[in-house]
Amino acid sequence: MAQSNTPFDKRLKNIVSKRQKLANGSVKVVQSDGLIVERPRRFRLRFPARSVALLIVVALLLKAVFLARLGPDTYADRITSMAQNDGVSRAAAWLMQGDVVTLFIADILGSLFG
Repeated sequence: MAQSNTPFDKRLKNIVSKRQKLANGSVKVVQSDGLIVERPRRFRLRFPARSVALLIVVALLLKAVFLARLGPDTYADRITSMAQNDGVSRAAAWLMQGDVVTLFIADILGSLFG
């Protein structure tokens, strides 16, 4: 009496699969008949735009503080000496070179800290 449980096994597989998807987060949706149903939350890879923007702002402020404290001549000499070294120092020199925003912020900081 080998009874086939194919529909039951298929339903059980669907239930287990849905529970695993719901374990990663769910959204409750009200259907047109008023029944509240949990649906799995779609996985979305989020780009950390706020963190990247904060990192850029902090880097610009740090460069501006260095430029304001060292002065433009000393800062340029240090950047030039960094640019003559190996690859990592050369990349750091390229990142630390004074740009328009850094010069503007350094002028403001220089007038504040005098």
